[in-house]
Amino acid sequence: MTVTAWWRQLRAREGNGMPQGNGHAWQGWAPVAHASATLTLPSADDHLCFTATVTVQARWRGTEPAPETLIDIAREGITRRAETVSRQRSLTESQRVHAELNTVLLDWGQVGSTPVEARGHCTSVQADPHLVEAVAGREQAAAREQAASWRVTERVRRTDQLCGLLLDPLRATATWFLDNPDKPGDLVGVARQFQQLRGLLEAEKREETVGGLLDEFLVGSDPAVRVWLAGVARKVFEQYGRQDLAARLGTIEELRADDRTDS
Repeated sequence: MTVTAWWRQLRAREGNGMPQGNGHAWQGWAPVAHASATLTLPSADDHLCFTATVTVQARWRGTEPAPETLIDIAREGITRRAETVSRQRSLTESQRVHAELNTVLLDWGQVGSTPVEARGHCTSVQADPHLVEAVAGREQAAAREQAASWRVTERVRRTDQLCGLLLDPLRATATWFLDNPDKPGDLVGVARQFQQLRGLLEAEKREETVGGLLDEFLVGSDPAVRVWLAGVARKVFEQYGRQDLAARLGTIEELRADDRTDS
């Protein structure tokens, strides 16, 4: 090991020692500079910021004398480290930001590619009370809106589930029996009721379909209009490869025969 390498290794080892005396110098050759700084830190809320008071500590690791801008460089490094914390927090979380800043800034860290190392101690984090109140109100409104959305979603889910049960008498009866295991004698009557209900619901559902509306129109319209409309619908079905639907309309001759019979 050369003398220069040994000197640098000794200097680095000594510089990592604990502070002595009034804390303004470390063991060895790494003097520490102190300064208080007020930092404006962005929050997770757009354009709203925290105000943090931080004690900045800086030390020089270069081979030449430390520059007069040592504290400025250290403050910039501390600010960047602090911003990584503050950007994750809402303006309503000042206390948590305070604790997290002291965790993040505790250790010495190199500032960019410079020979400057910095660390800090946060003494306070504050935010404008009026802005905090506004953000808190917005968060509460968002929470209420989210809760309302969940309730609507749950209601839709339960409605869909109930519709499925009402159209499936077997499942509906089984579900009823799960809730009423002490009433086996009522199962037959309940099953019949669910079957009857399904018939009513399916009839209503059929009437509301496009096909049901078309059937109603074909039955109630003028014979000539009925024949013309059936022919148009048949061509459309055949054009899109739905011969099965076209066949269900019947032929024009059948419709005309029906008209003659009705008359």
